[in-house]
Amino acid sequence: MANKKTKTEPIRNPELDQVIQEMKESSPSAKQDALVEALKKAKLLSPCDFDVDIRQQKDGTIQNAHPSQIKFYLLNTNDGKTLFPVFTAFEHSKNVQFGKDIEPKLVVRSIQDFDQLLADNQKAAGLVINPGKDNVVIPRNLVGVVTGRLHVHKPATPDPVPAPFAIRYSEPSVYPTRVVNAVYDRCETEQEISRVWLKQKTAGPVTALLFIVEADTKEERILNAVRQVAVPLGKNVPIEVTFVTDQLLKDVIKESVPLYDRQLQL
Repeated sequence: MANKKTKTEPIRNPELDQVIQEMKESSPSAKQDALVEALKKAKLLSPCDFDVDIRQQKDGTIQNAHPSQIKFYLLNTNDGKTLFPVFTAFEHSKNVQFGKDIEPKLVVRSIQDFDQLLADNQKAAGLVINPGKDNVVIPRNLVGVVTGRLHVHKPATPDPVPAPFAIRYSEPSVYPTRVVNAVYDRCETEQEISRVWLKQKTAGPVTALLFIVEADTKEERILNAVRQVAVPLGKNVPIEVTFVTDQLLKDVIKESVPLYDRQLQL
């Protein structure tokens, strides 16, 4: 009897995502032990390109590539660091553009794999988890501690876990007229949407357009309605859509005029 192939399942890392969220709400150094344990179990998606054609089979299985056939993408930060970008889920990879007309493939790699990649590439300073969203940097020494190659009681101690990149909000440097017009027209057909604001969001090397939505109900389909018309027109600029919160109203929106306001419609 032939061996039965198993279908590939979507990559999810709920434990690591939870630790990252807790890091945002408290001191990152206080969560270092939890971060180390979550990284040991994590299955991370790494953007890359293959020198061979690898296709998913009809039954959902895929052939893996030999490491020598894979070219991994790197990100350069504003302060001159070079990092391997990794993602905890497929949808987070859409927050980063690697160049015009470049659609990187994603391979699953463990923290042990990245320890070896960092050993082979001395230019890279570490990893950045979910760039454009969480922006958590994992220095190369900490990667070594996670894998057990380095030990904290030895001279080669890990670097402290840095805080995520500071996120800045501003008005768009180039006003995306086509995107705004498409979002406006869609809002007119979505009765639950009351107001929408547009901001530019910058986190480290990634700049995105952020649509902040106020609606009668907070259902994901409302955000998806805006994404459906905005993302195809965003070209190389990542698009984020989120519901308004009291904090966003106070710290980001402030006195900004919405691009759409239901009360002003005739």
